[in-house]
Amino acid sequence: MTIEVQIIDGQIFNKNGFPLDECSRCGATGHYSFNTVTGSRCFKCNGSGFTIQERALPAWKALQEEIATHKRCTPRIMKVGDVVAHNRMWKTIVSIETTDQVCGWFQRGDSEKVYEYKMILKFDDGTEDCVSQNQIMKRAYKIDIAKYREMIEPASDQEVK
Repeated sequence: MTIEVQIIDGQIFNKNGFPLDECSRCGATGHYSFNTVTGSRCFKCNGSGFTIQERALPAWKALQEEIATHKRCTPRIMKVGDVVAHNRMWKTIVSIETTDQVCGWFQRGDSEKVYEYKMILKFDDGTEDCVSQNQIMKRAYKIDIAKYREMIEPASDQEVK
């Protein structure tokens, strides 16, 4: 697995500006012990050869958590102000309307029918999209990485090589 890295003043950073160390398990090769399922991929660095520095781990984990919560969602849990990729453009949701138009149903338990309704998402550029409230939408989401980089503790003089 290849990752983009940049070297600034002798320190290695990933494309998002998080400081990296060479993997201590595989020696920055990305390969460790062979098995028939995953080959020789190193599990500590996931085959990249680099790991996030200890001082940046809390910020990195918080960023990964935000990314995970925005990978997939239903229109039902979207909210006004979300910035999403719609028709290959970044757009802000300005209103969400639930209609009384039934677009499907599913069975809950033995007898209860739960109906799904159409929702209209309106965006800041005047466009709108009509979707089911339970339709899974893969959405790209603009995340402010700068706020996570600010969380990184400064490097001590001993860490700098």
